[in-house]
Amino acid sequence: MKNTRRNSFTLMEMVVVLAVIAVLAAIIVPNAFQAIEKSKVARAIADIRAIKHAAEMFHSDTGLWPGSQWGDMSAYGDHLSPAEYGEGFVTAPIVHDGDARSQNLVSNWDGPYLQRWSNTPWAMPYMWDYNNWDSNGDGIAFEHIVWLDLAHSGAVYNQNQKVPGPARDKIKMTIDGHLDYHSGVVSIMNNGFYGTSVEVIASQGDPD
Repeated sequence: MKNTRRNSFTLMEMVVVLAVIAVLAAIIVPNAFQAIEKSKVARAIADIRAIKHAAEMFHSDTGLWPGSQWGDMSAYGDHLSPAEYGEGFVTAPIVHDGDARSQNLVSNWDGPYLQRWSNTPWAMPYMWDYNNWDSNGDGIAFEHIVWLDLAHSGAVYNQNQKVPGPARDKIKMTIDGHLDYHSGVVSIMNNGFYGTSVEVIASQGDPD
């Protein structure tokens, strides 16, 4: 009697295979997304700490803080504003209003303090803010800030939330150890002009 070889799957076998694939996908895909988001949070925290360290080195060398990327803050003592992304960190600072004291101090710049100015893992540029006021209500003015999801072009501000809520919470917990966004180093600015944005205080209490 001649043996016959089966060369195709039966319908039942195909259904079983597809079911197994669906189960595996249901298990693997959420874990993969969680791992990706976890790596983004870790990178953001490392970036924030690197920017903070670079700003402190800038201040140690020059006695100044990098110029704000918001725009012209010279009226508040920021003679290095308006700065381009990375100016002072990656490239030499420019005294935009010609202030003589600042011109003398920036000659001590010994950078670059960062190799490059990068985007956040959520595709928005980090933004450095000289910031001359008490943003988190702790009574200390001049809080030099790194913004996580607020970028600008000229005077136009992007008011779309970029950092997902769970990622914000993980950043907050890692840096501050709690989720109270009204206190600590990490807080949220939420109003019509700025939109909803995460700020991380890099340094406090020194207006240069």
